[in-house]
Amino acid sequence: MSAVELALEKVKKLSESEARELLSWMRHFACHNYVKQKRQGAILKHPIADILIGAFALRFQGLLTRNGREFRRLVPSLTVVES
Repeated sequence: MSAVELALEKVKKLSESEARELLSWMRHFACHNYVKQKRQGAILKHPIADILIGAFALRFQGLLTRNGREFRRLVPSLTVVES
């Protein structure tokens, strides 16, 4: 049994008030992490489009772009040329 499955089994045994408290804490933690990552510049502006563009560029061994930093972080093996 995986760690996620074990955690789900434990959550199912919680009372309603305990589950609400846990959910509230999880929302706070997720929001805190999002804000922290956004301040650090770790959140991509267009994640789906960047992933698709990066995957397409891998087929052709490179990418010409103006925001090479995001693509280098997303696809480290990609050859990026900034214009």
